[in-house]
Amino acid sequence: MSSVFNRRPWLRWTVPGAAVAGLVSGGLFLPTTASADGLPPLTAEQLLTDVQQAKVPGLSGRVSESVDLGLPSLPASLTGTSTSVTSLISGTHSARVWMSGTDKSRVAIEAQGQETDIVRNGTTVWQWSSTTKSVTKLVLPSTTGTTRPSTGTTVTPQQAAQQILQQVGTTSTVTTSSNDVVAGRPAYELVVKPKDAGSRIAQVRIAIDAKTGTALRVEIYSTQLNAPAVTIGFTSVDFAVPATSVFDFTPPAGATVTTKDVTKPADTTGSGTTSGTTQQKPTFIGTGWTQIATGRIDLSTLAAQQKPQSSSGGGSSTSITSLLGMLPTQTGSWGTAHVLNGTLVSAVITTDGRYAVGAVAPDRLLAALPAK
Repeated sequence: MSSVFNRRPWLRWTVPGAAVAGLVSGGLFLPTTASADGLPPLTAEQLLTDVQQAKVPGLSGRVSESVDLGLPSLPASLTGTSTSVTSLISGTHSARVWMSGTDKSRVAIEAQGQETDIVRNGTTVWQWSSTTKSVTKLVLPSTTGTTRPSTGTTVTPQQAAQQILQQVGTTSTVTTSSNDVVAGRPAYELVVKPKDAGSRIAQVRIAIDAKTGTALRVEIYSTQLNAPAVTIGFTSVDFAVPATSVFDFTPPAGATVTTKDVTKPADTTGSGTTSGTTQQKPTFIGTGWTQIATGRIDLSTLAAQQKPQSSSGGGSSTSITSLLGMLPTQTGSWGTAHVLNGTLVSAVITTDGRYAVGAVAPDRLLAALPAK
């Protein structure tokens, strides 16, 4: 359950990932009873400061996410159920969320009578799947101050906005747009556009709560689509601190519990490979919105490692070979490469395991592939 942004660096450009990783959506409903008229004018710089420094003691609500990354249809053996984390990388989904302070959060993803819960309480994270009746307990390292260890889960639009705004720097232009109403709350809108026209990301629009400075909705637009490729936003929100009991979790009777202790520091020896020697640490080319991650992965070893999972009946396991087989191929001086031409992020991987990923067109990725 390591961070999805560490395992797949290119997802840092799309955020949902993540979130990927533990978020979700359904449609955004804008009540007509509230109005954003009459808000005092704020500059883009003021809004940037507000959303980056926003801190609320707690909140609860429902979050929606819609994602169109241009991915091929994935088989049920890979996505598992509609509530699996993997299934959240396309389509529309919704979830209930609760947060308190810097170290308590809960996400409940519900669909078709099934539920996945991710509960963070201090240095312990629980993930429960009603489909597999399994529980994963993740033990995190202790922290000081207000630093929150990453669990690889994007929980709210605020977290998505902060990850995106880390990319701003000198590579973006930031402006304001007309005010809006999100989840019944008047909101300002901040617009971030990459300066490099080579990015697949056309712009990011962030709706910022006029009272708390918290991001209520994030929309990521692709150069390939008219509608947002990714939308993540509150459909309802309450900034009261949830009861402490919300973050208590006891594994249901009969559930299979697996414990993972990640309190040990990460490997900083610079060996250049991950455990199992299946993948090298990526190399990054360029900066900002058009940065490309490149590296090598041992496809044969990875495929062999997946075989026990495929036969275990855990429902997680279309092999890497089958997944790559869904993608078209191109042949050139680089050899033969499987090509994912996505709306926000593209990826190429050669038959010998060299890959390149980024928020750019595939031809730029093919040119950036490591030498044979």
